Amino acid sequence: MAEANQTEEPVAKKSGGSKLVVILLIVVVLLLGGVLGGGAWLFLSGKLGAPAAEQGEGAAHEEEKPKKKKDEHAVASYVLIGEAGKPLLANLADTSEADFLQVEVQILTTHPELEAKVKAHMPALRHALLTLFSQQKSPELKTAQGREQLRQQALAEVRKVLEKQAGIDPDEVEDLLFTSFIMQ
Repeated sequence: MAEANQTEEPVAKKSGGSKLVVILLIVVVLLLGGVLGGGAWLFLSGKLGAPAAEQGEGAAHEEEKPKKKKDEHAVASYVLIGEAGKPLLANLADTSEADFLQVEVQILTTHPELEAKVKAHMPALRHALLTLFSQQKSPELKTAQGREQLRQQALAEVRKVLEKQAGIDPDEVEDLLFTSFIMQ
């Protein structure tokens, strides 16, 4: 009799354990369905990826500066820094190979009001660029990598000047191009 009781107990425990597994599986499936359903609802309703202020997460994020949305249909325009026919001319720091750098610089923007701000602050822009150009060494500028690095530095300088002087968003200056680049 004792042997019979021992064999019946493990069977009872196994069936109780399988019920627990079934219940856990149902709970997991329901939770997974809720998460996936909620995610699908957020995605389809457009609330997924929306700014925190739109999702109603409180005033903590409302103080952040709102980013201007790019107009997909905005027309790109190029604004010349300096005067037409008069490129920027700077003495180079190292005159072993070339003494002068002559550069024509244009900035790319899709903000039509930026051209007036560039013209209003032209002396500050020219000064910043000429100071940057006069610190360059001719051997570095002979390589494409050196010219690209200078272009990136010039873009940063233009953005910094326009942000400080005109109060514009630096992202309004989308790119800077050297439309003429001569070393002598």
